[in-house]
Amino acid sequence: MVRIGRARGIAIVLVGLLFSLGGLAIGQSFVVGIITLSETMQPTVDGFMAALDDYVSHAPDASVTYLFNGPTPLEGMLAEAQRLIAANANVLFAITTPATAAALEATKINGIPVVFAVVTDPVESGFVANLTNPGANLTGVRSGGGIAKELEWLLQVAPHVRRLYVPHNPNDGGAVTGMAELVPAADKLGIELIVPVVTTTEALLESLAILPEGIDALFLNGSGWLNAQIDAYVRSSLENRLPLASVCACIDSGVLLSYGHDWHQDGVQAARLVHQIFHGALPSELPVETATFYLGINLATADAIGLMIDDDILDQADFIAR
Repeated sequence: MVRIGRARGIAIVLVGLLFSLGGLAIGQSFVVGIITLSETMQPTVDGFMAALDDYVSHAPDASVTYLFNGPTPLEGMLAEAQRLIAANANVLFAITTPATAAALEATKINGIPVVFAVVTDPVESGFVANLTNPGANLTGVRSGGGIAKELEWLLQVAPHVRRLYVPHNPNDGGAVTGMAELVPAADKLGIELIVPVVTTTEALLESLAILPEGIDALFLNGSGWLNAQIDAYVRSSLENRLPLASVCACIDSGVLLSYGHDWHQDGVQAARLVHQIFHGALPSELPVETATFYLGINLATADAIGLMIDDDILDQADFIAR
């Protein structure tokens, strides 16, 4: 399979596209533009490319070209989506809520298909009419819906937790959607949320560097922008010897507990949707899929913060980092 422009500055080779409603034609070529917010989403890009390469490899002489120049800052999302379209991308793969918003705006006139991933709630974000019949020119994989269960697991792992520290950006659609799920779940379980408002990366880093007294645990909400600073969350967790829970399956990064979607598998699911579009399916008629959720526990982090985890909980984990 052809891979073009995966790093900044690499020239882009354009390949023509001929859709075939009956399947992939011999010699048929496809161009997919990829837009994402941060390097933390690279596993989604990798999973997407590997799965789509495999699909296309079963059609003789068919190929796929990827237009991807690496992560794009939040303020440059729309321009990047427009650049991909100008470079003859036939499908856009948008990773995170901001990337999807930019892709949808950029394709208003031409209607180029958009497939998204790592979007907490595409209905609440206004991307789709409903999950079964998304309408417009996009579909994808939603990653929301696991926060209540995440908090339940947190209390099983660390029963002492009563005050949860949750940095929040009210201008970030993914964070807002996640918070709407987090507030009632925390209220039901008797957890108090300490929510500093952060609208810049600098403010987020400052909020994690100096925590208020009485915090029992940290929570990394479902947001591509927040996840881009996962190392800062982990550093704060270790320095303050506090549990860190996250709604992404990212325990290898040092998060103590995760109950959420796996970024690599999100890409694999999205590739299946793009493959159906290659075969002539309309994105408006492809139901939005829900990401698969996994329980992960990092025992090295547990040991570093002085937390013992019962064997019966470990037996239920899908992933354990030691």
